[in-house]
Amino acid sequence: MQELDLAWFLALLGTPLVFALICYFSSFSLNQITPWIAALGGALTLGISLGMAVQFKYDTVEQLGVLDNENTRMQTSLFERGKNVDLVPGYEVHKSFDWVTKVRWMPKLGINFLLGLDGLSLAIIVLVALIYFVALLAAWFGSAMEGNFFPLLFISEFGLIGTLLAIDGVIVLIFLAISILSYYFLLQNWGGQNKNNSAFIFGTVNTIGLLILAGVLTYCYKSDLTKFANEGEIEIVQKQIERAHPDWSEKQRTDYLSYHSFNILAFQRVGLEQVAQSRTNLSKSAKTKHTFSLLAVLGAALLLGFSSPLMALIYKTYQDTRLPVAMLLAGAFPLLGIYIFTRFGIQIFPAGIVSSAHWLTWVMVGITVAISFMFLFVNSPERFIAFLSCWLQFICYMGIMNSFAGAPNIWKAKTFAGSLIWLLGGYLCITGLVYLWKQLKDQILVDIIDFKIGTLKKAPIIGCSFSILLVATLGCPGFINSLGLFLLAGSVLQFGFIPALITGISYILVIIGCYRILNIILGESSSTPPLCDIKLPQIILTFAIIIPILALGIFPNLMLSWYMPSTSAISELIQITLVK
Repeated sequence: MQELDLAWFLALLGTPLVFALICYFSSFSLNQITPWIAALGGALTLGISLGMAVQFKYDTVEQLGVLDNENTRMQTSLFERGKNVDLVPGYEVHKSFDWVTKVRWMPKLGINFLLGLDGLSLAIIVLVALIYFVALLAAWFGSAMEGNFFPLLFISEFGLIGTLLAIDGVIVLIFLAISILSYYFLLQNWGGQNKNNSAFIFGTVNTIGLLILAGVLTYCYKSDLTKFANEGEIEIVQKQIERAHPDWSEKQRTDYLSYHSFNILAFQRVGLEQVAQSRTNLSKSAKTKHTFSLLAVLGAALLLGFSSPLMALIYKTYQDTRLPVAMLLAGAFPLLGIYIFTRFGIQIFPAGIVSSAHWLTWVMVGITVAISFMFLFVNSPERFIAFLSCWLQFICYMGIMNSFAGAPNIWKAKTFAGSLIWLLGGYLCITGLVYLWKQLKDQILVDIIDFKIGTLKKAPIIGCSFSILLVATLGCPGFINSLGLFLLAGSVLQFGFIPALITGISYILVIIGCYRILNIILGESSSTPPLCDIKLPQIILTFAIIIPILALGIFPNLMLSWYMPSTSAISELIQITLVK
């Protein structure tokens, strides 16, 4: 039986690459239609991701009835589906739509082309595809995009999607390096006045994060995974050794058969066994190693997630870069940080998160409050959006950490999924905020920034849209963030009254900051220059950003039905192992 899910994966990965080549060759002689070709490529990639979401829902939720009970809900997790594929006797995979695929590449080194999908990775993929599609449309309204602009955009999308799909450590590092390198060249060529400095710092920060992640994966690779490997593969190798080296001693055979791999699913099986042992005989040194490994992954995730807002604060990258690059830097790339921490930190080192969740939550609460006070002093829209990006990430980290603190319960599993919903909704809004602010600065207001400019009066569509997205970021009219806010509030209340009060104060401070920045952007001034007429394509693009938020508010099951079960199962699986 053919693996049809592999066909979906290859279509999703291949579409950006194909259109990168088409845009590259069309730029020599058909430069006028290259933006149209790029928009078509973005639309196809988005369409494939949405088709995968529909098919994924059918193959998990509708087939298993995962909302009915805990056992069937666990079957939708990438861990369980991956275990069935990874440990099947021999080399053949017998299911077609398990959404895990394995192609042997360098088995002697434990490296395979291993791809997998769950609600978390699929939700981020759909969001990334949507942001790229909107950014490609936005490229129509700016100045001409010369050279390799569109090919680099598609290659960066290829790298991001590959990072989200891959579940082999080496493959993840390759895709992540491709993404970082393509963004480096985008900044190097279209990064504004400080393009050389911003590209260098961006590349350096993310390369350090990549190297830290590579070090953690190498540490995991050195572990003997024979107990967690495919027994059929071990038996085949054992028979080969007996035929080729009949004179070997038992120790030589055992050493040769020790299984090492970069398979993330195997690392997760090791991690869950460590969690099971943590209640009885797991040594203090082993717990310490898991905690430090988790903190190393957290450090890499923070570098990846905060490199973009850091560039905006230091070098004004949101302001000076081309509109599509600014939108991608603000809305798409930072999502990698949380994903890396979830996939490589929590799922590989669950014993570390269980033992350190309480004090890490307090750390995140303190940092969140410290950032909140910055909103009282920020007058620049760009700096405000950068701080808002940082605040959203730390709120998400706080919810994730808190979902593993204290006694396990189903509410905390929902909080885990809700924290990620909060982040996804927030970054969709941030993408729109960057677009609208760039429109105000570059195309409507010429060179006027950080003054009361009368936008609501003279450009009501953009002014009102900016207000809606800013409020939606905090959880109000967008369903995604509303649900995330509800689950986060419940989580903080479980953590205790004092942290709940502190987090509430943080939220109030951010609301005050939003009011201040809205007053600056939407206010009136007698010295305001005249505004240009808003073009119809700009109106369409504005609504293309807002409509998904409103649509999910009206039809929430469009997302929740395929996102929640396998995402909350990440946390539930660890909790179930703890209480067994």
